[in-house]
Amino acid sequence: MLVLVCVASAAMALAIVLVRPTWREGMGLWALGLTANALAYALLAMCVQISDWLSVVLANAFLSLTVALLLAAVHEVRGTSLALSADGAARAGNGFVDRAVSR
Repeated sequence: MLVLVCVASAAMALAIVLVRPTWREGMGLWALGLTANALAYALLAMCVQISDWLSVVLANAFLSLTVALLLAAVHEVRGTSLALSADGAARAGNGFVDRAVSR
């Protein structure tokens, strides 16, 4: 299963890079995110052959990078800013709580 996820992510990243009729916003970040995902699952699949540090710590770092790159790609497509200050995060959290309580 891990190998299948790795191959599928790598194939989609390659398809984005090679078969792109026009380069749209976020596509480069999306391809990088899929590549990081493929590397993460390749490291997880090789957990018996390589050290735990590489297979667990580095793989989880690549998975975190995957999520960050995909989030950045979505923000680029939407045309919104990725940066969110601590004050903005607090206001967003308060709005969520207010909506949840009012129901």
